Amino acid sequence: MNRRKFILSSIMTTGALALFPTSTIANSNVKTLPCLNNLMNISQSFSLTSLPLGFSNASESLLTTLKEEGYFFNANSVVKLNNNCYAISVQRNPLLGFKSNELALLVKEGVTSKHYILEEEMATEFNALIDNYSYNMNALGCEDNVADFAFPIKVKEEKKGRNSIFSYQNNLDNTIVLKRNKKGVRAIIC
Repeated sequence: MNRRKFILSSIMTTGALALFPTSTIANSNVKTLPCLNNLMNISQSFSLTSLPLGFSNASESLLTTLKEEGYFFNANSVVKLNNNCYAISVQRNPLLGFKSNELALLVKEGVTSKHYILEEEMATEFNALIDNYSYNMNALGCEDNVADFAFPIKVKEEKKGRNSIFSYQNNLDNTIVLKRNKKGVRAIIC
């Protein structure tokens, strides 16, 4: 008798947890990338719903994508990277496996804007690109702005899958390609 009650209650609990949309709850315990932490200390953070007018459609589609795919995020920690780009740290917690810390980018291209989600490896490489560039510029004594070099103003290509590619143009007219394949992730600057 106790065994039947245990099995029935565990099935009911599993069903209730499967139906409850945990991703719709904005979580403030999301781990942010170190480069975003540094930028949040320098500039102010925004709410995802209070972005400028050109980003309203992209932020709404980003919210629906994050909710549908089961991401956790802090909706009040959106960081302005430049006039054309905002970033937010998101975290995916799958049923099987480990948490993945990813990066969502809102990029304005002309009149419209789109959202892109960088997978964990590509987000880490993006973070390393920012850290390395700022370290090298400080070591050389240059006054170049990190935002002009590292942050996108126009996305050229995005491809997800076994060989993921995220290619964008920066403010200095350089093309930066983040590539992930079986061998690893690398940033290529053209």
